[in-house]
Amino acid sequence: MMINAKGIAVLFLISFVVTVQASSDLAWLHQNLNNSEVIEQYSQGKIDGEAYTAVVADRGSPKEDRRPVIVIFGSRDGQHKLIAEFEIGNGGASAGTLPRVKSNSIYIRQDYAHHGIRFVQYQFKRVGGEFRLIGIESQDMSPSDYGVSEKERAAPGYRSQEMWSGTSTNLLTSRCECWLKMFDMGDLPANLNQRKEAQNLFERGARPKNAVTAEIRFPQTRLRPLSQFEPDGVGVDFFYPSCYFDYKKRLHKVTAAPK
Repeated sequence: MMINAKGIAVLFLISFVVTVQASSDLAWLHQNLNNSEVIEQYSQGKIDGEAYTAVVADRGSPKEDRRPVIVIFGSRDGQHKLIAEFEIGNGGASAGTLPRVKSNSIYIRQDYAHHGIRFVQYQFKRVGGEFRLIGIESQDMSPSDYGVSEKERAAPGYRSQEMWSGTSTNLLTSRCECWLKMFDMGDLPANLNQRKEAQNLFERGARPKNAVTAEIRFPQTRLRPLSQFEPDGVGVDFFYPSCYFDYKKRLHKVTAAPK
């Protein structure tokens, strides 16, 4: 039996079909699920000396739209406890969601593609005996034309550039750092090489050098428990202050949730 912090949830894992990274370490997982589920990705590691497994699975019948879920287990002395379980969107969404157990933390990264590319990564650490959200990292890479009015685009001196921006929010210290780096678009070898290098850093979650940066501070806030985490969560309950730069490198502070 495995207990979810939201209530008692019993999962008898029976027919898990492993499609990626098959491993004998997951033998216990194969023996305990009751749904026809497909493991898309998983990560294993230790936190404070205990073993943890984070799994992305597509749940449901192959003939129907599967519902991707993240399931996180803690293991000790041969016993496996369900730490958290939540859906991550509609069928197929699991392809852009990557959980990782590393650096004494649980990370959940989600990648998106719309008018460019973007990711958001959440970091959970054990605080007061419970996993809580302590950090949020995000990056966005898109042309400057998006979000700029037609009048501004037609103004003398404006040229379309690639905007590579990001934020790092530390909820333990109540600080948010935002940054921006811009580079020219086009098919010149120098531009293509710069874009390729930027995309490689983006995929690794690394930041560029020589970016414009700024930092804001905000009042101490509640650290959201992993058991209450919603990957697509929005609204006041999930809002944390942030900042960003526009294409003119002007700093903007976001201190209230959008209505």
